[in-house]
Amino acid sequence: MRYELEHRIIPNKLYKYQPVNNYTLANLKNNQIWFSNVDDFNDPFELRFNIDKRSGNDILNDSLKRHGITAPELSKEKSDNIEKAAEKTVEEFANNFKKYNGVSCFSELYDNILMWSHYADKHSGFCLEFDTRYELFNKIRKVNYSDDYPKISLDISKVGDKFLDSICTKNKQWGYEKEWRLLHKECNKLYVYDNKCLTGIYFGAKMPFVYKEIISLIMRGQSRTVKFYEGFLSEKKYELNFKQTEYTPYLERTDIKIV
Repeated sequence: MRYELEHRIIPNKLYKYQPVNNYTLANLKNNQIWFSNVDDFNDPFELRFNIDKRSGNDILNDSLKRHGITAPELSKEKSDNIEKAAEKTVEEFANNFKKYNGVSCFSELYDNILMWSHYADKHSGFCLEFDTRYELFNKIRKVNYSDDYPKISLDISKVGDKFLDSICTKNKQWGYEKEWRLLHKECNKLYVYDNKCLTGIYFGAKMPFVYKEIISLIMRGQSRTVKFYEGFLSEKKYELNFKQTEYTPYLERTDIKIV
């Protein structure tokens, strides 16, 4: 089932793949997600775009038309100067966005073999399941996949929206990720979410038991409603299977004398 927000059909659940390390365990303990700088991503094509060039006359006309004013015809020199100024504004906007804004990535899928390999430490990590009805996901945007760079118009009034489209556009070869992105006005920043937002944790098929033990202990102190799913490699074909499971921390097992 899905719901609609601002003309975007958002899945009820979205997923975030994680390796196991001090940072991801601390984030799990503190109900936090990390917003990265775009330059830290593994795709060098991030935030590439083409400028949809227009003459200075057209730019000025569109700008003044919104105020009910008809612009006079400009000389070629003045028209060229306006065009160059608009291009510079777009480029500065892009550089500032890359420098200051953060991005956090999610997927519609929890069982993608490649994503477990790339983002969850070769299937020894975990995957978080989030309920998208919570405030955290109010401004999430779906990633579009294309063969071409997105175009940004030199109409300055539209740069913001078009630029958000460009940060959420990737090459079609990444389409298997079915990615969604949260944008934040600060990068290299942790955001605290409502712990009810986290509804499930999927353990990789190669995750050591001690990591399952640590995560189950963390969640004992955070939420008793989060469900655990253990991953298995299919015996017949190239796919991952998950089975809901329960984990009782070691101290509790000793208390009830099952170890």
